[in-house]
Amino acid sequence: MGDPGGQRLIWFALGSKQLHLIIRDEPESVSSRHIATSVDDFDSFIAHLENTGVRLEEPHAGQFWSRRADGSRFAFCYDPDGNRIELMEKPGS
Repeated sequence: MGDPGGQRLIWFALGSKQLHLIIRDEPESVSSRHIATSVDDFDSFIAHLENTGVRLEEPHAGQFWSRRADGSRFAFCYDPDGNRIELMEKPGS
């Protein structure tokens, strides 16, 4: 979709959803902002990230995931540029 208002934004259409990115001259400081995606095989995916050295948050000693009130699990990892990514267990997995 480009930068519709000349505001240094890039918009992507992802099916019926959109992803909006802001272009900055300098990286921002640590923030809770993040993107999220669901993962088919949560346990295997988290183990793969851990085994390949991807930085994962450790909310509990030795555990890289937490549970929501509904019982579903989620985890946070970081890409090489330090962007935070939430990984969500698919419902029914």
